[in-house]
Amino acid sequence: MPGKSKRRRNRDQEPGAPTRSAPPKRKLSTGQRRRLVPSQPWLTRNKSALRVYGIIGAVVIGVAALIAFGVQQSLASDFEFSMYQGADELNVASEDANFSDIFPSAKPVVFNFWAGQCPPCRAEMPGFQRVYDDFKDEIILFGLDVGPFMNLGSKRDAENLLRELNIRYPTGYSHNRDPVVQNNIIAMPTTLFITPDGKTFRKKVGLLQESEMREIVQDLIDEST
Repeated sequence: MPGKSKRRRNRDQEPGAPTRSAPPKRKLSTGQRRRLVPSQPWLTRNKSALRVYGIIGAVVIGVAALIAFGVQQSLASDFEFSMYQGADELNVASEDANFSDIFPSAKPVVFNFWAGQCPPCRAEMPGFQRVYDDFKDEIILFGLDVGPFMNLGSKRDAENLLRELNIRYPTGYSHNRDPVVQNNIIAMPTTLFITPDGKTFRKKVGLLQESEMREIVQDLIDEST
């Protein structure tokens, strides 16, 4: 019954839909699908990678600039400090002094950066005191507290450590970060061995054993004579 079949098809079809069926979709291969995707420039496809590389590059340049600044600012760059103890031994006029005031004595200088809450500083300071007791007529030993600028303690922490260890060699504290930046101090403790004309003879980063300090001090004295 052809009439009945035609009416069934009309009932199943949505109103307003075209009576002609759509042709079957042809399945594309992987290669064809890739060719249909619009090509993108390399820069567009790799924006995330470039952003990461740019950040890394900026950090590297910034660190290099900081190091270069620290190198260019030689040890002769002056800075102010205040004394905890030993002003007479440094021959400075008052409790407030400049680093350049130390050098007119024509002695080599052992310049130690330390802090009140620095465990390796605590470990090496008694040995520093014994070396100073033996060489104080030939060298100047000066310990500069930079704890507040290295997150390693306050001035009170530093003063308590000096009393606890019975440290008597000249020590003081910095007013700002200048000596840290000028001398490129990146770890604590750090000790500089300086000739009387202000040139760095040697730099020791980290804990300095008493035996090693004695050897370097003797070499420094020989170099300075």
